[in-house]
Amino acid sequence: MDPAAPPKTILGLMPSLQTPGFRLVDAGELAALLQYMFSARSGIKANGTTQAAATLLSAGVNEITDTTGGTAVKLPNALPGGQVTVVNDTSASLTIFPSGTDKIIDNTGLTLDASVPMSTATSSIFVSVRPGVWKQILGA
Repeated sequence: MDPAAPPKTILGLMPSLQTPGFRLVDAGELAALLQYMFSARSGIKANGTTQAAATLLSAGVNEITDTTGGTAVKLPNALPGGQVTVVNDTSASLTIFPSGTDKIIDNTGLTLDASVPMSTATSSIFVSVRPGVWKQILGA
């Protein structure tokens, strides 16, 4: 993937599939796609209370187990079709920030928010619906 031209959708992670027809699939691209879609991380430590200081999450499942030093995490860049599950397995509330100038639509309305709160012992699922926008589809 060229950092100067990031993908616009999840399928953009696999440029070898952009041209129709029979071909071998680049194993590196396939591994990147599967890692993006199915990764699971545990033992994540929330850090900071601002977007800049928040711990960056990855696509897939993210289990927050430690809030020492802060109570914020940050979603990765919104890539349409991407999905992030955040599990708060701590005794503290968290703030979920988007990356950069991305926004979040929480599950209670259609307002673009700069962050959303997350209660203790809960989980939320976020789906990127268009470039720069995450939609919270489950959780509070």
